[in-house]
Amino acid sequence: MNVRKLLSKEVIDRDGNKVGKTKDIDIDMHYGTVNHIIVSSGLVKKYAVELGKIAQIGDKIILNCKKDELTKPTPS
Repeated sequence: MNVRKLLSKEVIDRDGNKVGKTKDIDIDMHYGTVNHIIVSSGLVKKYAVELGKIAQIGDKIILNCKKDELTKPTPS
């Protein structure tokens, strides 16, 4: 999947609650792997979503966890 197709996708938790929209992707340049997707929720709140917490990617990104189980991204 093209990275541009992931950006601005709506993210939904396992209970069907809207988490936000994908804002960015954190990539480990040394290993060439994706660490997290960054989800923006409102004006200032952001979450770092590990790939293991993603159940499905389609028109929306569905998580296999609740919104309150997500962590805030660490500054890079």
